[in-house]
Amino acid sequence: MKLSDVALEDVQWWLNMAILSKRHINHGPVDLELATDASKEGWGASLGDSVTGGRWSLSESTLHINVLELKAACTLRFTVIV
Repeated sequence: MKLSDVALEDVQWWLNMAILSKRHINHGPVDLELATDASKEGWGASLGDSVTGGRWSLSESTLHINVLELKAACTLRFTVIV
């Protein structure tokens, strides 16, 4: 594919802007770290010194893996806080 001179100028502008706009994300020191891991069979999670995990029900195991990761994080949150 051949690009016109105008299109090439636009592409070059976007490349330059991408290089100039990079910034590191830094919100200061971490107070607490939440870690989760989920598979179609079960899950595990830790928050500080609290660790928990379990197995999914048959209906839960059919959910998308991203949903299972979120369920693991939420389950840990309610386990630790409540």
